[in-house]
Amino acid sequence: MAELSHPRALVVIGASAGGQDPLCQLLSGLPPDLDAAVLVVVHRSAPNALPRVLSRCSSLPVRFAQDGDGLVAGRVLVAVPDRHLAVTHGRVRVGFGPRENGVRPAVDVLFRSAARFYGADVVAVVLSGNLNDGTAGFRAVNQAGGLTIVQDPTEATFVGMPSSAVELGHPAYILPAAAIAGHVRTFVADPSRCGGASARPAEGDGTSEVRGARDVFNCPDCGGPLVERSERGLPRYVCRVGHVFSVESLLQRQGSTLEEALWGSVVALEQRADLQGRMALRMEQMSSARASWFRADAERNMERAELIRTLIMEGQKDPGASPASHRSDAEDGQPAA
Repeated sequence: MAELSHPRALVVIGASAGGQDPLCQLLSGLPPDLDAAVLVVVHRSAPNALPRVLSRCSSLPVRFAQDGDGLVAGRVLVAVPDRHLAVTHGRVRVGFGPRENGVRPAVDVLFRSAARFYGADVVAVVLSGNLNDGTAGFRAVNQAGGLTIVQDPTEATFVGMPSSAVELGHPAYILPAAAIAGHVRTFVADPSRCGGASARPAEGDGTSEVRGARDVFNCPDCGGPLVERSERGLPRYVCRVGHVFSVESLLQRQGSTLEEALWGSVVALEQRADLQGRMALRMEQMSSARASWFRADAERNMERAELIRTLIMEGQKDPGASPASHRSDAEDGQPAA
């Protein structure tokens, strides 16, 4: 097993699209003798070179986390792609687990476990990203007495995560990325804090089921029924498997499913119209009265397909957001090698 150094604090950082640059700014401001372990979750859909990229801007060693790694002061562990990263007593856990908010790793998983096991010795930081993964865990850190910091949404490339954390997470600080490291250093060095070795798990997980809300929606990941729960005062939808969705992530996934179904309808209608058009030609060659029926029905189906196509395209327009904000985290490019 990896050796433990009992760091005085635990720094947990969540980011997604547009989060690499502010993450580099934060890590570049942390000293090599930082008496805190640093854990990072960045949404990625495929293996990448993120630790190698971050090592170029960090004085702390950076690598992917391995299950059972100890929390070592002055070391940065990055979540493995498609694996959740969480903490227990002095160690990290890396594993599959159900997706939360449609992603794995999920920031909420890391933040929630940090709040449970390290309470007031946690610094939680939310950087640029889409939607609102991290907000519920951010609130958990707040309620456990830890320090919460959000990158100023006005400078974030993607404002979803930081804006949600500001609105619902009640952060202690809203800062430019370049200023976050200074507050982390001050928190870690505070002599009034007792340090992580004495932290105790919090009771419960901060969730409660909302009665009467069972089986209202289906899980977009597995098709099972979702149950509405309250997590730190925020609504969450959880299926039997354990997939978890916020309202925003559930709406996004439902929207994606609906769009796929609508495009399928367009294809089906156009193929039907094409077949009816061919039949109309054959009937005309045979001087059959049925030719006009096939022709008219083909035209009606093409009109229906065009109507659905227009509805899809209109639904993709959002006057309140920039085109870039519609990109999913999976579309965020890989770090430059």
